[in-house]
Amino acid sequence: MKRLIFLFFIIATLFISLVGCNSTSDASQVIDTTKSENFSKNNEGDVLATIYTSDSLAENIINKEITLKELSADSLFNELKNQKVINENTALNNYKSYKENGQIIGVIDFSKEFYDSNLGSSGESLMLNSIAKTYIDNFKLDKFKILVNGNEYESGHILFEKDDFFTKDGLSN
Repeated sequence: MKRLIFLFFIIATLFISLVGCNSTSDASQVIDTTKSENFSKNNEGDVLATIYTSDSLAENIINKEITLKELSADSLFNELKNQKVINENTALNNYKSYKENGQIIGVIDFSKEFYDSNLGSSGESLMLNSIAKTYIDNFKLDKFKILVNGNEYESGHILFEKDDFFTKDGLSN
């Protein structure tokens, strides 16, 4: 009887794991997260979003709950500019998301004016992490990359390589 129960358990586990598998490959499958469907709405139909910025001493990242008409790459970008995380002369060249190996990856591309901030290494790190956390949390991303005019982010303090991404837990490659 014990062997029969054990055999049933093994077969059921195998069946459940096979049903959960997808035979189609999702490598580099482009998905549209320029507008997110994973958000909360208030009673007026506006979207609740989280924006990350630095505290008043520019030592830590804090979050602010805000209300937007829609949750999109543009609305998050504009709110980051309003919160002075991104300088006002920066333009959003492009934002895209895609699915690769089961992970959702977001890539944002800013204009060259993104470099026009006069920040030290700590301030620059806070800025980049604030942007990354904002997009990762609101679009439920696994990885996030910041480009400037289509190139990897590179300043006097920080240099990103092709395989460097922000994640929920920080920077990874």
